[in-house]
Amino acid sequence: MCYKAYSLLPHMKTTLASQRRFLFTAAILLGASLTAFGQDAPGTRAGSTELGGFVGASVGVDQARASFGANVAYALKDWLMPYAEYSFFPTFASGTRTGNLPGSTIPVSFTAKNSISDVHGGIHVLVPVAGKRFVPYGALGFGVLHAGDRIESYRFADQPNAQPIEVKVGSSNNFAVNFGGGVRVYVKQNFGFRIEGKAYKPTGLYTNVFYKTTFGLFYQF
Repeated sequence: MCYKAYSLLPHMKTTLASQRRFLFTAAILLGASLTAFGQDAPGTRAGSTELGGFVGASVGVDQARASFGANVAYALKDWLMPYAEYSFFPTFASGTRTGNLPGSTIPVSFTAKNSISDVHGGIHVLVPVAGKRFVPYGALGFGVLHAGDRIESYRFADQPNAQPIEVKVGSSNNFAVNFGGGVRVYVKQNFGFRIEGKAYKPTGLYTNVFYKTTFGLFYQF
């Protein structure tokens, strides 16, 4: 019998003010992108391909968790870059917690190691700044969060020394949308680093909004 892990996963509380600030910043980036696309962006050439890698962290499910990944983008215009991205969260929502046995009021402690893969595509709308080496951008993406097979361990609170119950949970794929923004900083004409922040709204296994920040390098050709 399989239980869904999310019923025991506590969600890190984020204040309404923090969420509003994040949404306001993302809206400004996207809005500025749509009004400034006619300018020339230094280092961003229509018809160029970009390869990048990054490391980062996510917050919002339980605690800060490391992640890493890679992306590829293509500049349809000097202000518009469709992209595809893969991220891996090796210990997403992992650890030992307390709660109730799924579907009951029986108190238990719960241990699991969850890994999540994020595969999505979207667009970067660039905001060129004439004569500058940095290019802010807004981002919007749609994709899938894949949770792999795992073994979850349950121990009843009133029987701390008893053998834990192990439950096998199958993999799942759940739709997610993300949005945010960042900035590319060009060290050379076709090479630089990128800083980005996004909010994810998933469905299925995890349902609360979580946030991801990344730092990476990119190369355009």
